[in-house]
Amino acid sequence: MEAAIETQSLTKKYGSLCAVDAVNLSVRQGEIFGLLGPNGAGKTTLFKMLATLLKPSEGQAKVMGCDLRKQYKDIRRMIGYMPQFSSLYEDLTVRENLIFFGKARFLQGRELAERVNETLFFVDMFERAGTLTGKLSGGMKQRVSLKNS
Repeated sequence: MEAAIETQSLTKKYGSLCAVDAVNLSVRQGEIFGLLGPNGAGKTTLFKMLATLLKPSEGQAKVMGCDLRKQYKDIRRMIGYMPQFSSLYEDLTVRENLIFFGKARFLQGRELAERVNETLFFVDMFERAGTLTGKLSGGMKQRVSLKNS
């Protein structure tokens, strides 16, 4: 079975600080995988690289067979990333946030409109599509973020 995630010496440096140091791992499709470590160990940085939100400094990685550096658009279409804190823009409406993040995933036109409406129905927020995100409860923000991720 093909690996869902595979890394070879994946590294992220910020100047002289090495946040992720040569990580090698392989996670098979369908396997449940946990990443444990103390604060500052690089867990979030690793996940951000795998979600194509950060560029690695060194090393290679594949997500669902797609090269992290060359096929990042394909990876972004396949996966989502749920940060601990909301990444929604509070001065935009729920619909505007979904459009913004859909465009970040290279959606446009009819496909974008359909996905936004699907998401609004999926998270039971169609009636609140015009509500400023900053006016939502924390739980409602998480619902939008979950499908939006």
